[in-house]
Amino acid sequence: MNKFLRRLKGKGKKHHHKDYITEEIVRSILIDMLLLIVLLICVYFVADSLRTKYMYYDYQQIEKYLLYDYPQEEIGYDHSFHISFDDISTISEIWEYILFVFIPKIFTNMSLQAAEGEEKIKYHLAFMTENIIVGLPRMRQIRVHSQTCTLDAPLDSRMQRHTCYPPYTPEVEQKTSFFGVDYTTEHSSIMGLVTTYSAGGFSKEFFMDPTKNFELAYSLRSETWLDRGTRCIIVEINTYNDFTHTYTIIKILFETLPSGLVVPSLIVNTVQEYGILYPVNRAILYFGILYYIIIAFFTYNEIQEFRELTFIGYFRKPGNIIDSIFLIVSYIALGYNVWHPIEVNRIKRKIKEDPNSYICLDRLTNGWHFYVLIITAITFLAWSKVLVYLSFHRTLKWFMNSLKESALNIIGFIFVFLITLFALAQLGTILFSEWLVTFNNNFTTMTTIMRLLMADVDYLSMHAVHPTLAVIYFIALILIIFSLSMNLFVAILLSSYSDVKHKTIVRDTIVFKMMMVCLKRYICFWRQGDKKWLKDRVLLVEIIEQPPEDAAGTDDDQRALNLKEHTLIILREQMAQLTERALKVEEEFENIHLAIERVAKLQAKLNLKWQQSLH
Repeated sequence: MNKFLRRLKGKGKKHHHKDYITEEIVRSILIDMLLLIVLLICVYFVADSLRTKYMYYDYQQIEKYLLYDYPQEEIGYDHSFHISFDDISTISEIWEYILFVFIPKIFTNMSLQAAEGEEKIKYHLAFMTENIIVGLPRMRQIRVHSQTCTLDAPLDSRMQRHTCYPPYTPEVEQKTSFFGVDYTTEHSSIMGLVTTYSAGGFSKEFFMDPTKNFELAYSLRSETWLDRGTRCIIVEINTYNDFTHTYTIIKILFETLPSGLVVPSLIVNTVQEYGILYPVNRAILYFGILYYIIIAFFTYNEIQEFRELTFIGYFRKPGNIIDSIFLIVSYIALGYNVWHPIEVNRIKRKIKEDPNSYICLDRLTNGWHFYVLIITAITFLAWSKVLVYLSFHRTLKWFMNSLKESALNIIGFIFVFLITLFALAQLGTILFSEWLVTFNNNFTTMTTIMRLLMADVDYLSMHAVHPTLAVIYFIALILIIFSLSMNLFVAILLSSYSDVKHKTIVRDTIVFKMMMVCLKRYICFWRQGDKKWLKDRVLLVEIIEQPPEDAAGTDDDQRALNLKEHTLIILREQMAQLTERALKVEEEFENIHLAIERVAKLQAKLNLKWQQSLH
């Protein structure tokens, strides 16, 4: 985009180095402003289409349905599951959840008497009545290799085993066949509460027949398919809603620790079937087309500006960097919208070819997450362009100049602040990591400390863990992070802001007046055929340079007058100092002249004596 300030000074060299502003320049500035407003509207509607207002409630109900709302009806087996999902802590409890909660929930509408041959099975793969199950659900486990343990004699006699299974890392993951099942890697890595697991594992798919699913689960449990080497069990199911045109990818995780305990969790991802190019709402398509037309116009202007300023001159300005990143992420988003329908069609073909197997949607999910991040960046950069466009405003000008003036001080402050923050984070991790999830690791502890700046702190939980040390730690956080560090940063910025405010004169009122005049006289394109209006065209500088009636009392003029007086005083003082120095130099020259005369007289006397001695 052609920048505002560059256009204000683009014609100055042709008029004896004065900044004359023609109507064409101002009109192009206002066109950019109107395009930016339209761009923001398009970005808003495109970003708003990514998330529906009921998506949060969908997640809450899915969590309640799968994890906490246990079936009470008879399911053909004399057993009931009464443990809360969050309280699952052993592998045997995982099997109970799969047998008496998951299978009845997923296959609620299927007949359980089919195994006896009394009636025909009615296969109705539905999830929560309105969602179609895509493919078949499955179980997948991630394992580690066993290692040899060396125990002391008393412990060795009590344990009576010498094999140990380490915590999960990609280096110790088992990738050889297990229970006749080969290791597969068609998935993407998955992030649990404990750690992040690689894209792979050993899978067992469920059947269409619910009775066979019970038999499969009982068989795997009796054969110890899950044992000490298991580090993560993932129960996966994919659904599709035809009304909302969304895929829902559900993963129930059971992470097993080296101690044998289990950490359960749930991951739910929702992906829309259609993107911008094939939306359900046609308005989104029109907004997307209009958005990329504006992007093409901005790209052309940026290329022209890049040619004028060259590489170094172009990227020297922060506004140009923002514009370049904005255009790059916009074209990346366009590339995704081309890829998305291709991937969806590939999934549909796979469902049609083999509907009785698990359909992996991890690649579609990862692509959608990436697209959401891209749209987030586009939204942020689009609003940043508004700040760049309004950089002539006095508040923004003073603020940016303040940051430039205090840049070195701010960098030094950030360096000291990060050292202090990491030290306190490491201390908090050592003290509270075993009991509080907010202090689980150094990074989590750093975010917890940063929340203190927003007055979001849970002191009572720290006090319950360490009544004495919690008081000392909390007071140290308040004094170092909040009282000293933040106040020091504010003091650095305010000091520079105060100095810049008194030194910098910004006539943004003139710029606003210029834009208002242009809106009234030059933005009306339908009046271009009016010869009288064309005859009245003048340089806008002739209008704007006329002082307004109340200009004498404005703060800018008063600061300008004070600055001129201050400058004159400084010049007078410097002139007086130079005059004093000149007098001193003149006095020194006189002394040198006298010394030269004395030397000449002495030389004459010596010559006279030398001649007399010769005679």
